[in-house]
Amino acid sequence: MTKSLHFLGWILLSSLSLFAQEGQEHNVEVNTEAGYKKSAFVKLTDTPEGAKVTYITDSSWDLAFRRDNDMDKGIRVNMSKFGAIQVLEASSDLAQWNAISYTDESQTTMPVLYNSNDNIFQGALDNGSASQNMGPNGTLHIGWGTYQMSDHSIRGNRIFLLKYSATKYVKMYVVKYLAAYTIKYAISDGIGGWQADQEATISNATNPNSYFNYFSFENPSNSTQTILEPTKKQWDFMFTNDYEVVPGMGVYYSYGLILQNPEAAVAITAEGNTALPVENDYQEASNTIGKDFKVLSGYSYVPSTQNYYIKTEDGDLYKINFLTFEGSSTGKFSFKYKKVGRLSTSSFDDKVKFDIVPNPAIDKRINLIYEVAQEGLSTIAVFSLTGALVYESQLNAASGLHNQVIDLSRYPAGVYMVKVHTANQSQIKKVILK
Repeated sequence: MTKSLHFLGWILLSSLSLFAQEGQEHNVEVNTEAGYKKSAFVKLTDTPEGAKVTYITDSSWDLAFRRDNDMDKGIRVNMSKFGAIQVLEASSDLAQWNAISYTDESQTTMPVLYNSNDNIFQGALDNGSASQNMGPNGTLHIGWGTYQMSDHSIRGNRIFLLKYSATKYVKMYVVKYLAAYTIKYAISDGIGGWQADQEATISNATNPNSYFNYFSFENPSNSTQTILEPTKKQWDFMFTNDYEVVPGMGVYYSYGLILQNPEAAVAITAEGNTALPVENDYQEASNTIGKDFKVLSGYSYVPSTQNYYIKTEDGDLYKINFLTFEGSSTGKFSFKYKKVGRLSTSSFDDKVKFDIVPNPAIDKRINLIYEVAQEGLSTIAVFSLTGALVYESQLNAASGLHNQVIDLSRYPAGVYMVKVHTANQSQIKKVILK
């Protein structure tokens, strides 16, 4: 019972430390330009200057590689470059590299992949047919590759086609990931063939204060040195766009999209409700606001009248109301916000690096991949969302990288919190058991 209460105290610390601290109201216009040519990162502040908006041009990058934690990975595709592009899985056999063509009809049978908007770190390539699952002999497949027990790297085993137009394609695969992504790619020559094969390595050491490193096929030598997004602490929301297929028509349409910082949480309340949300109202899904901040009325958009509350990474609580949205014709959004409180951001522990694969876990067996920086007692604890301790075990305490299978098959399907503690560090992550 003590451990259960301690865990609940940890995750509810912010709500128990709310200080009434209402600020002035600010109005903000975000202009991503017609056709959503830019993405905008917005940092809310209660200073007289108001919110800070940082823009990046969508034509300046093709792939975004997660780099904030060597134990985690993710590859998002710029679906907006030059209009809607398609991401196709061309083959699960790297030996077919030279045989991949963009002029035949085989494309129509290739799986089409999309970025996941509920998790900003789950990109289109991560949703490949090797998506997180455990294969024979404990082999771990991770979207675009397979986890290697020998050196804890991931070796790519899927070839992808990025289709920009009828004649512009890129074929690519991930050669290896181990604190850096090495990719092999070739750009179409426009007359049915391919330009020379190229390789590039995108190191996690580049831009250490950002979530992603960005890469451009047209400008590979400079792209990994370019810091496109603000640092983690310098944005709360990203105003961007995505594409969907019109049901029954097979054509794409773009829509405005709002994603939140992975360290932020958002709650939504009804119009006229003046009460602050309670802790359980807050959601960590990247697209908690998503595309539902507006509704189509006739030929124009009407903003939602709901209240949106965001708990930012640095502990401030803001209330947001959307004012206007003009759609892709101008790419303009506007909203008002004010600070309504401040939360304690104290943490009991520093973070330890670990990953959970597969997640979701269909058979309720997970591989815990973790790093022990300093030899000492290492433990795993699994809690239900009510705070009840359901599983606890010691881990290999030797320094270095480790992989341990955890069998949770005796527990009901649902969402659980996994806490790994090594020496004086700990970290909590969510796992879904199916």
